[in-house]
Parts: sequence; structure tokens; C-alpha cells
Amino acid sequence: MALNISGRMKVKTLKSQFKDGFGLSIRIYDGRSFADDDATLASIRKGDSKGGEFSPKKNTKVGNLEDKIMEMFGIKTQISGSDDSYLCNNDLTLKAALEEDELKMGRKDKKVAKNSLIPTTTQEDVVEKNKRYYKVDIVGTGGEYAYGIVHDEDQLTLLRERLENNEIALEMYGDEVDLMFFDFNHQLFHCYGPNIEESYTTISIYEDEGCEEEIEEIVSSENTDSVGLHIFFQAIFQNLSKQLKDKFSAESLQFGGYYTEKRIHFPIVVAIDEDHEFDVNNLYVGTIWVGILNTEVDIPRMAYYIPRESAQQILKIYLENDEDVSNPEDEELSEYFEDLLIDIKNGGLGSIQEILDNCRCEILDIEGKGESEEHFAIVKDMDDEILFDDEC
Repeated sequence: MALNISGRMKVKTLKSQFKDGFGLSIRIYDGRSFADDDATLASIRKGDSKGGEFSPKKNTKVGNLEDKIMEMFGIKTQISGSDDSYLCNNDLTLKAALEEDELKMGRKDKKVAKNSLIPTTTQEDVVEKNKRYYKVDIVGTGGEYAYGIVHDEDQLTLLRERLENNEIALEMYGDEVDLMFFDFNHQLFHCYGPNIEESYTTISIYEDEGCEEEIEEIVSSENTDSVGLHIFFQAIFQNLSKQLKDKFSAESLQFGGYYTEKRIHFPIVVAIDEDHEFDVNNLYVGTIWVGILNTEVDIPRMAYYIPRESAQQILKIYLENDEDVSNPEDEELSEYFEDLLIDIKNGGLGSIQEILDNCRCEILDIEGKGESEEHFAIVKDMDDEILFDDEC
């Protein structure tokens, strides 16, 4: 199957499909850092890129592909070797870069084979603990939700024409440009998942990281709230700040929408050492609240599994100068979690961020029933006057 790159594609999906299709690696950046594997391309886009979709070919030059992704999505990428240890020559086609990579890897294999004759650490010197994998599956009706500011002239023209003709839709196609609710030049958020407030949760033990070989189901709850995990707001979208609005012209328009879908699964994988006991109270699930779309839903976005010893370490750092707390390690992390995340976002607390990075859980592919139902769109001007607010 040909690789088709679009804004709704996840970072990890692009990396995986690119490797499968071209045999090379692709590094994807969000600013100066590597992008979050669970982010969509649309959600990390920078600048005035218009989005869209395209399919690279084997005769595409490395440099041209990187430029094309920057042009369409505003995202910096770098094509690297199959083992991601070096960057490919920009003047080579993807096919030629793979051929050169195969030569490099052949030479490396020979060097490794030669060096393997030299005594190194024995198997007895290395003790690797076995892992056990717990899949926490949050399931319920939800949908795909997105919102942002349209300021590209061509897309604004298309949006105004559709407003005038009462033809607003989540996906609008014009002669010169398209406008998708999930993929345009300044997207504030884009998420897909179940509404956690009306979801249920199952927890099962698996033998493998991909959670394909189930050992047993240990929890089946009709209500996620009763399971014992902690839910925190990763982001709240209600109204745009004046500071953000001032970055755009008065002619820009706010545009967003959603569709609903049943039986969406949000699968969280918790990997812990076999000699440790799983405790669902150590699980923190971050959500996005999208009230700006006139719907009160909480969509899970990410998760941390924070063992008690790590929680105590975080509390000790965070509360060390709090005169009202005599023994920080006896406090409950859940009482301070949202506040400390805000403090991290505002700068500082890098040591806590490092602990959290090590506690972050993998999110498997989020999948639903596959049939969209209610479709809703909203359009506002930059003074928050509603121009359209209805099903479409």
C-alpha cells in the first residue's frame, strides 16, 4: 500500500509506514524537540502551511521530500538510515538512499561480526527483568474534535463563500484550496477518542508489548470513574485569549467542529516489572476539555503510570519549600498534579519533568466503530460573534 501523508496521521504511524515503505527512518520534530509519537501532524504544525495530503515516491529526492513536508505541514523532518544512526544525503532519491544504506549496514554487520570475536559482557553479567503488560482500555462514544483559526486568504475566501450559501461542512473542497476541520493552517487542538465521562474501562494482562496475547482480564467496569484511576485536565479550551487573537488579523475566522462515533477504544499500555504489583491508583489519564465547540466532553489524550516511590520523589521536590506541609512524602500526588503540570509548563521543575517522562505510557491505536454519526460545525469571527453553529 502506498504511503499517503495527511494531517490526521499520527507521528508514530508516519514513522512506521515510512520505514515499511522505503526502508529508511524519518525524524519528525515539534520545534527543536522530537515530536510526540501520539500527536497528529496537524496538531504540531507551525506557520501558515495549508495542509492536505500527498504520497511520496521512491524516485523522490530526500531533500525535496523534507521540503514538501515543511511546505504542506510546517513540520521539520529529516530522513535517516534504517537504524537512524546517520542522515541521508539530500541529493539522493529515496531508492538510492536505501541502496546506500544497505551498503553501510553490510559494512557495519561485518565490523560487528569481527568485534564479536572479542570477549565482552557475558549473559550471566546481565540480569534483565521480565516485563508484564497491562492494557487499560477506556471505551465509549466520543468522536473527532478540532478547532483553530483560519487566516490563509484562499481558505478564508472558501469559508466565507460557504457561509454565504449556507453550505458549511466539516470538509469543504474548492477549486484552488480545500478546508478540513481537522487540518488547516493554525490548529489549536485536534483529538480523537471517547468521552471519558460516559465511558467504561477494562484492564487485562498481556504477554507482549503490542497487547495481542491476552493472559487474563482483571477488571471490567461499567463506569470509568469507579475504576480508581486519576483523571486530570491536560488542556481546557473554552474561549480564545485576547493575547492569542491579537496575533491574527480581524479578517480571520475561528472554525471547528466534530463528528460523533460509538465504541471508540483508547488503549493505554502499562509496562511494569514482573515482580511489581500493578495498582490502578497509580494511573493518571490526561484529557482535553473542548467546551469551545459547545459540547461538554472530556477526551483522553495521554497517560502516566506513577509508582508510589516516584510519586513520593515528585512530592518531595515540589513541596520542599511549602511551609504548610511538614512531610511531603505523605501527601497524595493527585491533590497537586494539575498545579505542578501548570508550573512545569510555565518553566522550571525540570527534574520532575524527567521523572514524568519515564512514567509516560504508550497509547496504542485509537479505534472506533468506524461509522460517524452527528456532524457539527461552528464558525466565529475574531470578536466571538457566532456566524454558524449547527449540525452540518
